[in-house]
Amino acid sequence: MIIKDEILIARDSTAVWDLLTDISRWSRWTRLINRAAVYGPIKADTEFKCLVRKWDLDGVIIEATPEKSFAIDGQSSGLLLRFSWEIQEQAGGTRVSLTADVSGWLVALFKRKVERALIDDIFTWLYALKTTLERGKVESGEIQARQKPKRRVTAPGPLRFLFKKRSDEE
Repeated sequence: MIIKDEILIARDSTAVWDLLTDISRWSRWTRLINRAAVYGPIKADTEFKCLVRKWDLDGVIIEATPEKSFAIDGQSSGLLLRFSWEIQEQAGGTRVSLTADVSGWLVALFKRKVERALIDDIFTWLYALKTTLERGKVESGEIQARQKPKRRVTAPGPLRFLFKKRSDEE
């Protein structure tokens, strides 16, 4: 199954490239990634690992042409994935295209559900990339972490007496 979408970002291709290829910081700007780690420089054959919601993804960079294209292969339980980004500077900003090629037994069993989730996730990824870059949180070559809001953690009604009152950071 192949799904493709694109978006125009009002930033230069260098800023887009810097944010897109900083794998270890993906979780700071997109809610799709819980955490990620890359095991080497951003170039072909470099391996990485990330947690996408509850799915462990083992991946490898297959293409990294600065400010032009970036592609990764990955696998998780029942899924084989390839994500390819094309970056093209044009008047008014940079056009980013994301193509996802997904296969595996999970796709065969739950094709419609996987397809809908993939369409939503690709849109979410591209929109998060756009909003992060356009809101000025990211400068070319420098990524600033967003602050997570504090929230009060409490136990549900009848069990509340078992826990001390406390505030935690998420």
